[in-house]
Amino acid sequence: MSDSESNKENSKILKLKGSDNFYIWFRLIKVKLAGKGLRGISTYIENPQIAVNDFEHQIRADPKPIVPLPLVLIPGIEGAAGNEATVNERNEEIVKKKKEVTAWDRKYYKALSIILSSIHANIQGEFENIDDPAQLLATTKILYGKEEILSEVDLREQLSNLKFDFHTSGDEFFAKIQRLLTRLSDMGVPLTSRAKISTLLQIFKNKEFTTFKDALIPQIKGDTKYDDIVTQFKTFIRRKQDEMDIDTSYYGQGRDTRSRNRGRGRGSRGRGSSTSTRGQSSTYNKDNKQCYTCNRFGHFSSECHSKPNQIAKLETKLKKLKEEEAGGSTSSGGDTTKKEKEKDEGKIGAKRTNDVGGDDEKAKKARLKC
Repeated sequence: MSDSESNKENSKILKLKGSDNFYIWFRLIKVKLAGKGLRGISTYIENPQIAVNDFEHQIRADPKPIVPLPLVLIPGIEGAAGNEATVNERNEEIVKKKKEVTAWDRKYYKALSIILSSIHANIQGEFENIDDPAQLLATTKILYGKEEILSEVDLREQLSNLKFDFHTSGDEFFAKIQRLLTRLSDMGVPLTSRAKISTLLQIFKNKEFTTFKDALIPQIKGDTKYDDIVTQFKTFIRRKQDEMDIDTSYYGQGRDTRSRNRGRGRGSRGRGSSTSTRGQSSTYNKDNKQCYTCNRFGHFSSECHSKPNQIAKLETKLKKLKEEEAGGSTSSGGDTTKKEKEKDEGKIGAKRTNDVGGDDEKAKKARLKC
């Protein structure tokens, strides 16, 4: 793009005239910079411990690359830090970094040009000594920004940038959403139940939620409560984490339970079965964990002993024992076969009783094994 075309394009940008149009100008200029790939150069990383006007200690979102110092060749010393191979490698790195610095400088001054050209001539004198795009944008916010409006924009942006990870706790994630919604409500922003639900559907962009949301959206009516939708989301998340064998309460964050004890405690108990409690949460238990196979509490679906395929295996084994018994075993072998048969019949009975919710002794033993 030529300079004339660039100037013509910049002239179309809404001019900042003061506090009256700052809100819309600030949003438009951020979109403009982001579209040009200049957002990181023209913004600071928010740090509540640093004052907004303390630009010396602010950290730019896209910092300038640092060119390393050259190395001096030390002849005759093998393996030294300054040998020929190391010096050549450092020189290649210096050339690469210099190119990155050149590209960064080009973006730096382009961002500065866009921001300055979007400020009305009547107030440009306020910024005549500022030649840093990030500092310039931050200064406009300090001089003309209305804090309550900017806070609302920031909160809504934080909500839209949230992304759920199945290795995190669903309860903690929804608590974070609720804190942001509460802050918006405290500012006087009207948040109806329908608006909260709409925000929730936009937050969960993961492909794992596509089918779930497609089935959920037709159920949402005018009187649907936000808390009911949150409950359905939490149930779906727990089910997916159970299928993925992820325990989010272990050690305070989500981890794959299949590798939790791997490589530790290989003693007489075998692989990963150490009696040591190192790395395990002392408050963790499964009393409130629901199995989605038998709908009982106290274990995960992956640990459930009521699965149909396990019952089928026991029935196959029992059938085999019956065939061996009919074939004529020795008296001692027959007694052993009979005992195994009775034991397997008891297991099958307990599992079937457990599936239909019986409360006999065998079903209780089967549940305890879970």
